[in-house]
Amino acid sequence: MNKLFFIVVLLLSFAKGYGQKIDYPLNNRVTINYQDYMVYAHFTRDERTIHIDDDKYYYWFAYNDIKKTRGGYDGKILHGLYTAFYMNKNLKEKGKFHYGLKKGEWKEWYRNGELKGKGFYKKGERNKSFTTYYNNGRVKQKGTYKKGLLNKKLKSYDSSGVWIKTERYKKGVLVPQKVRAVKVKKRRSLFNKKKKNSPAVDSLGMPFKSEKKKFFRNPLKRKSVPVQSGVEQKKPKKEKKVKDKSAIRVRKLRKVVPADTEKSNI
Repeated sequence: MNKLFFIVVLLLSFAKGYGQKIDYPLNNRVTINYQDYMVYAHFTRDERTIHIDDDKYYYWFAYNDIKKTRGGYDGKILHGLYTAFYMNKNLKEKGKFHYGLKKGEWKEWYRNGELKGKGFYKKGERNKSFTTYYNNGRVKQKGTYKKGLLNKKLKSYDSSGVWIKTERYKKGVLVPQKVRAVKVKKRRSLFNKKKKNSPAVDSLGMPFKSEKKKFFRNPLKRKSVPVQSGVEQKKPKKEKKVKDKSAIRVRKLRKVVPADTEKSNI
């Protein structure tokens, strides 16, 4: 009976272990001591699903050191949590690896504990938004990555938090800023400038200077000027002289003096 119970328990333990996949057990963690910081990292021995990309950097462990190479590795590839500490026990860097490539959110800190920067990775390439900071906690830069290249706006600030400049990138290339042409408006003369919704006549019913010029410029095109009360005021016309045809025209004759009556001085 005891043997049968032992066999059943053993079979159940094997079935449970076969159905559960352990990516990084405790014995797959390494501890590396450097001169000014310490690293805790995990690695995996399951390398069957790894497809090497020649354009990406892979992180792996060998000879008590973490290596970084593009397009390959030759050791225990990092897979799982990665944490680095300063000698004063403050965090230095923290993130996660997925078969040698950085994945998800990564953060860095200064020695005094202030956040240095944060960003996201996808398949070993920087992706989405990122932010960097000064050692006093102020924002230094804000931007966006797409497939490892700067993309869209990159804002820069000074150590006091004042905005310095904004640059625009497209697939890692800086886009030059367009110089906008400034339109210069023509200055109108004060005498020719018309006021909107202003009456054509003053309070006494007389036209303004601009209206007077129009009124007296051409007498054949004179128009009546409306008064504020709404009654039109016309300039009186000159009366024409009518000739009387019945009147007799009288001419004055010159006085004729006879020649013999003229005085002679001879």
